[in-house]
Amino acid sequence: MTSASDHAAAMNDLQIAVHAGPPLPERVSWQPASIHSAMRVELAPGEDLFSSLENRLEAADLPGAFFNLAYGSLARLTLMTGGPGSDVPITFHGPIEIETPVAVEAGSGIIGLDENGARSSHCHAVFRRPDGRLVGGHLIRDQAIAGDAGLQVDLLMLADARFARRHDPETQFSIFHPERVR
Repeated sequence: MTSASDHAAAMNDLQIAVHAGPPLPERVSWQPASIHSAMRVELAPGEDLFSSLENRLEAADLPGAFFNLAYGSLARLTLMTGGPGSDVPITFHGPIEIETPVAVEAGSGIIGLDENGARSSHCHAVFRRPDGRLVGGHLIRDQAIAGDAGLQVDLLMLADARFARRHDPETQFSIFHPERVR
């Protein structure tokens, strides 16, 4: 595992990033979408963030969703961060286990499909440690567990659009792309 100090040192050396693949003529892609429903979801202490939201979407038989972390805490948190790599321009750093509990400051994510057609989520968030310091990054599946205060999440479910993860030739990563369905 990468330590927080190793990551901080790498971030101090950060320069303008050039991705591994050829630049794409257009980086922005979008699809129109209709909102099926919006709600505040309350996760009980011990509930897994991603599984809970994905199960709600599956039960509603809807293709995709956006979510924002509104309030609460996490009892378990592991993050990934991005930055310069040794043999590629940009890579992932971590996983980094964060001392908990941490309080939600801000965070947002999406629920879509992975390359195999299974539900998959992606979330970046910032949390406040008990000493007041902030920590944030990309949340890891099965490692974002609601704390004693529970977790409140604003969920916006889509009727006719989703994100599907597939290879991106510029970044050389598998990333989510919007697509219209139904």
